[in-house]
Parts: sequence; C-alpha cells; structure tokens
Amino acid sequence: MRLESKILLYSHVLLMMYLIYFFSDLLFMMVFPISDDKDLVLDRDINKYITAHQDENKDDIKNLIPKHIHQTYKTDEIPEHWIQAQKQCIDLHYPDYNYTLWTDYMVHSFLEEKYAWFLPTYDAYEHNIQRADALRYFVLREYGGIYIDLDDVCERKLDPLLQYPAFFRKTSPLGVSNDVMGTVPNHPLFVEFTENLERFSKINILNIPYITIMFSTGPMFVSVVYQRWIRKSWAYGLGLNKKTLEIVNQFRPRVMQPYQYKNSIGSFFSIAEGSSWHTDDSNIMFILGAHITACVVGGFILFFVIFYSELLVYTLLQGVIRNYNNQDANDLDTMNINKQGRFPFQLKIARIINKTKALFGISYTNLTEDLLPSHKTSEQTSTQSDLPNQTCNTNTFPGQSNLSSPVPSANKYNYQRHQMRRQSNLPREIQTQLQKSSSS
Repeated sequence: MRLESKILLYSHVLLMMYLIYFFSDLLFMMVFPISDDKDLVLDRDINKYITAHQDENKDDIKNLIPKHIHQTYKTDEIPEHWIQAQKQCIDLHYPDYNYTLWTDYMVHSFLEEKYAWFLPTYDAYEHNIQRADALRYFVLREYGGIYIDLDDVCERKLDPLLQYPAFFRKTSPLGVSNDVMGTVPNHPLFVEFTENLERFSKINILNIPYITIMFSTGPMFVSVVYQRWIRKSWAYGLGLNKKTLEIVNQFRPRVMQPYQYKNSIGSFFSIAEGSSWHTDDSNIMFILGAHITACVVGGFILFFVIFYSELLVYTLLQGVIRNYNNQDANDLDTMNINKQGRFPFQLKIARIINKTKALFGISYTNLTEDLLPSHKTSEQTSTQSDLPNQTCNTNTFPGQSNLSSPVPSANKYNYQRHQMRRQSNLPREIQTQLQKSSSS
C-alpha cells in the first residue's frame, strides 16, 4: 500500500476512534438503558411510603431530601402563562415546604459567596438558559431540596420522592432530564455536576444553539455525568475500592418513569404552555431524537461511504498519475495532444494533484516533463539511431536529462516545442552550450 493511502486510511481510523470515544456515553445509554429496579422510582415504594404515613408511623420511612422547592427566573415578575403553575406548586406544598425563587441578582451574590471560582465560566455562557441550568446544580448541591421548572405543574404532593437520596425523571429518547430534580445536600453526583461544568462549557457543536445547550449544561450533560458516576459501581472487582462502591450505592439516584412524571392517573406533574429556551433548530433536533438509533447507525454508514469514496477517487487519480509518469517516447501517439499543444483533461487533474503535493512538501516528478521521452541508455539510443526521421543526442549537462531521445516523426513538431520550453528554463550558460552543440 502506498504511503499516501496509508495516511488516508490511518487518519480516518483515528477520526472514527475519536468519534466513538466522544459519543461513547450516548452509545452506552442506547445499549444499556435505565431499567434496573435499583435505579427506578418504583410504584411499590410510593405506595409503601403513603401507607406508612397514613398509619402515622412516619419513622418507618424517613425523608432524606429537604422539603425545599427551588425555581429560577430573571426577575420576580413571572410570565403570565407560568403564574398558575408556580402558584399550584406552592399551594400544594404549603406550609410544609420552603420556597425560593432565584433571580439573577440573587445568583451572583450566592456564587460570589459560595463558589467564586465558577463566576468567570458563569458570566461567559453565551445563552441565558446555560446560566439557569448551572445555577440549579449549585443550589441543589448547597441546600438540597427539589428543583422544578416554571412550566412544570405539580399535580400531587412530592413527599413520596423524598425517601430517595436523589431523583430525576427519564427523558426521551434516552438519559435523564434536568427540569425536575431532587437531592440531599452535597450529594456526590451533584458535586460531579458542578465540577464538570467548566470543562463542558467549552463544547460548541457546529455552532447549533440547541445541541450546544443540551451538551454543555442541559439534559445531555446531566445524562452523561450521571452515567459515568453510575458506572463506578460496575467497576467493582476491576480495581474500584469498596468504599467508593458503598458511596455509589448509598447515594444511588432514582429515575421517575414517564408515566409517573406526566400524562397518567397519579402522575406527579403536567406541563404548562411555553418553553423558555427552545430555538428554531429544536424542531429538527426533536425529529432526530425520535429516531436516535437510526441516526447513529446512519451516521456510521455515511462515514464509511465517504471514506470509501475518498479512497476510490484517490486510487483512480493515482492511477492517472502513474500512467502519465510511465509514458515512453513510443507512446506519444496515444496521448491525444491536440494541435494547440493542450493536454487531455485527465492530465490537467494529475498536474493539479502534483502541484498540491508540492505545496505540502511531498516530492514528485513534474508531469509536463514526464510526458517527454524518458532518458534512454546509450545502448538503447544506439540501436535506434538508424531509424528514419529520428535524432539521437547523448550530450548531457548538469541538472539536465537527455533532451533529444528518439521521437516518432508524427509527433516531432510537438516534441520540438516541448524541447524549446525545457531549454528556456535552463541556466543561460547551458543554453549557450546547447546552441553551440546543435549548430556544430
């Protein structure tokens, strides 16, 4: 295999390996969806909690998550279409729960006091929703409680969810969402969220707002960090110490299933009108998300088709170059040089390729010169010196190959023109010597 072909192959293999690594968490979520009982909010756990509290035996199942609801908005003035949703969540849980609406003014004071190291990243976010996303992770890490988006309407009390160390809701097509979350203070997973925000803030995928937000601070960010943290428990026996395994199991989050979240009898939430951050590209992303498996498989197929096409075109063009580099003087009749001395279309392509190679410092042979008769040994030229209408000049000079090899008479005119072009590019002293040699 030629060096250029190897470079082309290896570069694409490395690119494919990088893409697999970059999207490994998404592929992992596709292959291993959240389905284990120990990772889910189970109906029997909810019913057991309700029964225990109805019997006033509240000590049987203790609440781990603080009764504190957090929501965020730019100011205290909530848009009208969300006021009813906010009021319903407050009224349903009053007076047992504390309530905090975090505004932009409160956020800066909170971060300056508790997490000043994150302020440069927070202020550098391009979209407001990224700042709102980041805030909820820090607030829940610091105080614990339940975060609820303003467009989520509480349909029943959230008390049964307080028995878990943390909870999320399952989202479509894969992973977990960040619009409803609950946790104990300083949960190790929420520490992971806050400490990974700075690294993920550098993500900007094709400058598409929806994808950038999703992967830098949104649901995909949460899903990726969540999956990596859960996988620590899988690594037990492969070098993970027992203490880390115990921490993962002790603080293991639970995930609400879709019917528990909304659109069913007994669901905890419903959705109010409006979305605060979806842009025009979100509709396309929703369509792609609904067919995520087909998109991933199709993406890999497209990659291999592009690679094979590149390899095929490269191989064909290399064949063109080899054919023209191997032209002998006796093959000039087949080159189809027209009366104006122009070259065929394929030759022009080959010349462009060689110029490109020269631009990148790759050694090559000038195709224009290669089309002239190749240098012959003295034995070859001597055996052909008696042929009619042919010349044989074995005089050579430094930097110059044999310029006058046997040429078929049918192409003598074009050949002489190329000889003159080549001689005009030689140093003046060599041109003078050539002229004297030809006149003598």
